[in-house]
Amino acid sequence: MAENEIKITYEVLFDLFRREKNREELQKLDSTFFEDVIAYMKEKNNILQEKIQKNESKDEIKKMHIQLENINKLVKELYERRERKILTMALNKVRINQNIINTSSLLAEEKMFFDQLIELLSFYRNEILEKVGNQQKPTLIKSQPINQLSNQLSNTDPNTASDKNNQIKSIRFIVAMPKFMGEQMEVYGPFQQNDVTQLPAKLADLLISKGKAKAEEVQQVQQKQEFIDEQETFNSINEEDQHMHQHINEEQ
Repeated sequence: MAENEIKITYEVLFDLFRREKNREELQKLDSTFFEDVIAYMKEKNNILQEKIQKNESKDEIKKMHIQLENINKLVKELYERRERKILTMALNKVRINQNIINTSSLLAEEKMFFDQLIELLSFYRNEILEKVGNQQKPTLIKSQPINQLSNQLSNTDPNTASDKNNQIKSIRFIVAMPKFMGEQMEVYGPFQQNDVTQLPAKLADLLISKGKAKAEEVQQVQQKQEFIDEQETFNSINEEDQHMHQHINEEQ
């Protein structure tokens, strides 16, 4: 097959949708499926633009519009059929807690979706169901998707953000948190309630502002420890001084 040859047609899409609809298990697709669909849609859109530029009949232009709409609807229907199956697969994997789920038919993008579903479902299952089972009240509050946290970090005022790029802040989590991403797509967590950790200041301040964590007063702890160390040193010197005085008195 030539490199630039379009692999997808409306008939191919319809056949893929029909198979996905009529079969219970997730159907295998080419690894380049999404790229092929995009190429096909771009080709159809280019044809539409050519017809408009050539001032062809309104009926021809309308026909192309309808074709594009039908393609979009079919892609959406196919995606949602697969989405529903992936959700069911993730639920089954979390509930039976065994590695017997066949994921070979997942596309690369779908595998990422599936893995994040597993993490999220497992996290909330443990934090809610397990705590209720242990007669503990769940302490979770509504959490943000990791991409929203990353986006909010990216949208921080650059004039104030630059000063915090290399700063680290210690925080204590008020609620349990699943895994989330930082500005450079680095992954943090998961964290349990009352966990203490150090994060980049921008990320720490964002979590504090969202009511998910509070600043940990490390400085006060350090000062307290310094006071204890000084007190122990003073006591040690005082004890040595007393021994010295006792020794002098005995010699006299």
